[in-house]
Amino acid sequence: MNPFALATAAAGPALLLTPRGRLDGRAQSPLLAAWEASPGKPVVLDLSGLTDLDGAGLSLLLWLGVRGRREGRPVVAFGLSPRCRRVLEAHLGGALSLRASAAEALGSVGAPSPQAPEPQAGATCPAAQWAGALGRARTEAPPGGLLALNAVGRRVRGPAEGFGPLWHKVYSQPLPADPGRVAQALREEMPHLWPRGNRLVLPPPGVVPGAVGFIELRLPGGAPLTTGVRVLHADAASFTFGTLAGHLAAGWITFTALPDAGGALAQVRSLARTADPLFDVGFTLFGHREQEAFWRDTLAALAARFDARPAVSVQTDCVDPGRHWEAVTNLWENAGIRTGLAVAAGLASRLFGGGRGR
Repeated sequence: MNPFALATAAAGPALLLTPRGRLDGRAQSPLLAAWEASPGKPVVLDLSGLTDLDGAGLSLLLWLGVRGRREGRPVVAFGLSPRCRRVLEAHLGGALSLRASAAEALGSVGAPSPQAPEPQAGATCPAAQWAGALGRARTEAPPGGLLALNAVGRRVRGPAEGFGPLWHKVYSQPLPADPGRVAQALREEMPHLWPRGNRLVLPPPGVVPGAVGFIELRLPGGAPLTTGVRVLHADAASFTFGTLAGHLAAGWITFTALPDAGGALAQVRSLARTADPLFDVGFTLFGHREQEAFWRDTLAALAARFDARPAVSVQTDCVDPGRHWEAVTNLWENAGIRTGLAVAAGLASRLFGGGRGR
């Protein structure tokens, strides 16, 4: 795994940030420190020094863009390969301004053009790691009696498309194991790590870009909810799910293992909004608490796989406290309502259909 480094420099009225190596969860602390050290300044990101990026890196770029809008600080980026730029444009939803050249990026914030030659493009976002344009989910019907109505035919709904406040949450568990082994366990054993009563099914070939995953959750009180995700990114160190329309949240969840003091730091990183007003009420009342308990239990189960003591830490940051009322129509795809109606219809069919058959 390529190490991460961040160089900072003044560029006229702007702050120039030049990340190098792999843009992943390790970038959070240095990016935040650089951001807070130059309050109010526009930010220009030179991404030409990146070797690659994962879903956590994607989340951090969106986090910078949304925070910049909130604080009135333009954030622009340049230096990506054409394919990587297309991938980011598809997923970032306009939250970050991507420019074709250094001169264009610097000029957009009133900074002088570079004197040196234009840098070469950095990360390539290969098709083997990143899903391209994601249309509506198409896959075989799920096994084990799971309902497909809230997954098949649904498209990914990213953090920019939800209703409620945007939260960035990071759950971390240190483990005395090689990061590669931990990443493999996350990828291969995730369905078995979830708390009892909840199911994740990823049909073969499993965690690959574009794959559809089926989910069954048990809400407080025991009510079932079926929904789905798609794999946005997957490599040897991490993978990222994007939630499908109807899910409780609109956003991304990244699972990764980072090097940490001779061992590994397993992380679950969520950047998401509640999907619609109904789910937003639920999260305000109890959902955030239930969500944090869910991922704590998941990482505790992972720790048990490596004979480690559960020691999960949680970082939370409300990136954007506003509610997006234009997303109120997401209620039409609410997976909780649709699951309840499907369960009720199935029960009625068995009751009344059985009666006519006698």
